[in-house]
Amino acid sequence: MAATKRAFSSFSPFPLFDDLFPVVCSMSSALVLRRPLLLVLCTIFWECLVLSQASSLLSAPLLNLEKYLYLQQNSQDPPNPDDAGQAGRTAQPGEAAIRAQGGAGQTAVTKALLERTGRRHSPDILFQYPRFGRSDVDRDIEAWVWHLASTFENDFSSPELGRTGVLQEDYNVAWLNASYTVFRASSVCASVVFDVWMHTGSSRLSQDILTLNYNLLSGQRLNIVDIFENVDTALRILSRESRKQLVQGAGRLLQEDIEYGTLPLPENFASIALTSRGIRVYFQPYQVMRMPDAKDVEIPLETLMPAGPLLALWGRE
Repeated sequence: MAATKRAFSSFSPFPLFDDLFPVVCSMSSALVLRRPLLLVLCTIFWECLVLSQASSLLSAPLLNLEKYLYLQQNSQDPPNPDDAGQAGRTAQPGEAAIRAQGGAGQTAVTKALLERTGRRHSPDILFQYPRFGRSDVDRDIEAWVWHLASTFENDFSSPELGRTGVLQEDYNVAWLNASYTVFRASSVCASVVFDVWMHTGSSRLSQDILTLNYNLLSGQRLNIVDIFENVDTALRILSRESRKQLVQGAGRLLQEDIEYGTLPLPENFASIALTSRGIRVYFQPYQVMRMPDAKDVEIPLETLMPAGPLLALWGRE
């Protein structure tokens, strides 16, 4: 028995084996002469135990690696490792800057980071967002980000969230990571496109594309009713032009999905950004195709003229 135990211990780092092995071997030694079937059952039990523990050992590091690689690839300017574990830390203006993309009047905006990591039984959150230097706009963006982060945290915080293994530290299955891109239709208009990825313990990551649009003169957050004089006409044009671009090369079944996902309804065009050329529409995963891929199309401002766009947002009269 000692030799057998040493053989198992040579590849098994689990103390649970040291506790159960004598029990299993004692049971089999006492009864194996009278009940040979018991030896078979004990062997099966032992193999199941080995496989379950090995599965626990292997799966956790792989999930950690998946999370680490994703955060490294999708986080611009990741936080300093020395700051890890500081829950609720928010980066200060000037930590990093990005250049607004497109349009006249390009200006630098500072990047802020909402970080909530290293907390037991709570999801890890890394949420990047911009600051434009206008207090009312910056407060609105920050409040919006904190609301999304807090909602995700409340939904996925649980005492059962963390997993523990002998060769691994506690880790969180659920996490949220968000990056962003800024578009400038003009010096008075800014659009922020958030690319939000979430892991909630399912086999696949989930993605959302969320947008915020602002009039930097008034500080107003812009909805579609603030951008077009005739919203119904705008929705019809957005629907028609989006279909034209999306159906190119699509099969019949995919065309049905595109038609349904681009119906002229406000919820189908909830994620739009103003660019120097017009309007960019973002479609969520599964909205216009049967795959977890987000799609976007850009519609020229000239095409949208029948809907009466507020041209001042594009720096035009």
